[in-house]
Amino acid sequence: MSAIGVPRAIDVHHHYAPPGYRAAAARYARLDREFAALNEHVAPGDDRAPLARLDLRLAEMDAAGIDVAVLSVNPFAPAPGDAGAAAELVAAANDGLLEACAERPDRFVMMAALPLPHAAAALAELDRLAGQPALRGACVGVGSLAYAPDRPEWAAVLERVAGMGLPLLLHPSLADASLAADPFASAFGEFGLTSALRAMVATSLAALRLVLSGTLDRLPDLEVIVPHLGGVVPYLAQRVVEQGRGEHRHELAHYLRTRFFYDNCSFHEPAFRCALETVGAERIMLGSDYPFRGALDRCVGSVRRSVLGTEVERLILTATASRWFLPEAAAPAGYPRRAPRTPA
Repeated sequence: MSAIGVPRAIDVHHHYAPPGYRAAAARYARLDREFAALNEHVAPGDDRAPLARLDLRLAEMDAAGIDVAVLSVNPFAPAPGDAGAAAELVAAANDGLLEACAERPDRFVMMAALPLPHAAAALAELDRLAGQPALRGACVGVGSLAYAPDRPEWAAVLERVAGMGLPLLLHPSLADASLAADPFASAFGEFGLTSALRAMVATSLAALRLVLSGTLDRLPDLEVIVPHLGGVVPYLAQRVVEQGRGEHRHELAHYLRTRFFYDNCSFHEPAFRCALETVGAERIMLGSDYPFRGALDRCVGSVRRSVLGTEVERLILTATASRWFLPEAAAPAGYPRRAPRTPA
């Protein structure tokens, strides 16, 4: 923390693979070849990998000026088809995240993993975690229409997340159970485009479907984080305004500026400027996507090099994220925090 107790930066997009989660993932990998192939990079067996280490990231956080990291597991792809197996894997992930937060409650809070598309298991996991002080959000993987969050089977889960006062992070999964049926799968699978492009299209698709389907109108308390600078949404906003069709009540700009939040994980200044002008600085937060996009000082440096002015820099580095993600022991005056609620 700074000398006056205000965090220098809060990283809202920061992955960690706890030991219990990696062990559970290894068990399921022996039973499910597809799961094994898709999840090797998000649940590494090597406990020396940066994704599996807390000590390495704390040293990097200190060097980069990041005081708080919001831990999440990189959403697996796919969740095991059996709901019980998916629930067990997610519970291992979330318990590991809670343990990390308990080890350093001044530096870490967490976003819960949810075993979607198994809605009943996701609701049960939210109930199990309710009341945990480190729980500050929910992180779900989106990859194709099979996991589109406007589908009816997601409705109760989104309502519960909103009712608990938690933001929902739409995180790309590199593949999902419908990948074999995706006509574009093979094209995205070449030349590294699964991560470089498909992931950004997937989160953009999920976010726009929440708008155009009227889901955000039906859930006025649901707040959604679209990572990676909103995917392609800011750049294509005017095209969606002119050619999109839906059941939404307001202009697209209303949702982009009042219902979505974003992180700055793009590191391309022209794209950053486009997002700033499209959604407003008060909707963008710091996000590193650690450890997948390089050193932590990259995300902080991309903000500070943009010469935005002190107030805009404060919003992006700390102030906007503080509404959810300040640890209990780090809530100075001027940085109010919204406390999560227990489900009714």
